[in-house]
This record gives sequence, C-alpha cells and structure tokens, in this order.
Amino acid sequence: MKEYKDYRTIYISAQGEKTDAEEIARVINIWAEDGAVLHSVVPRIYEGSTEGYYIILETTEVE
Repeated sequence: MKEYKDYRTIYISAQGEKTDAEEIARVINIWAEDGAVLHSVVPRIYEGSTEGYYIILETTEVE
C-alpha cells in the first residue's frame, strides 16, 4: 500500500467578517470529517478589499 498526498482548493466568497469566519470553519470541519487537514487559508484581495478566501486542504490517498 502506498500513500499519496493530494491538495484540494476551495474558494469561498467574502460576505462579512463574522460570516466569513463561520463559513470557513464550517467548510474545514466538513472536510476534516473525511480526514482532510487544513494546509492554509489565503485571502483574495482586490483593490484593498477582501473578495474571498482560498482554503487549501491536504488529503491522503491510499492505493
């Protein structure tokens, strides 16, 4: 058996600071139930405003 690391990128549009934090946590928790691990959260900035967030998750695939 061999394990392979894979990465998933999910984009979430910005709604507001509190809503964004709740949505990011919700998405991370859903993926964590399947074994994914948070790698990073990267904001998407345009002209000084946050438009959304890229959530990068690490998963492990077994062959």
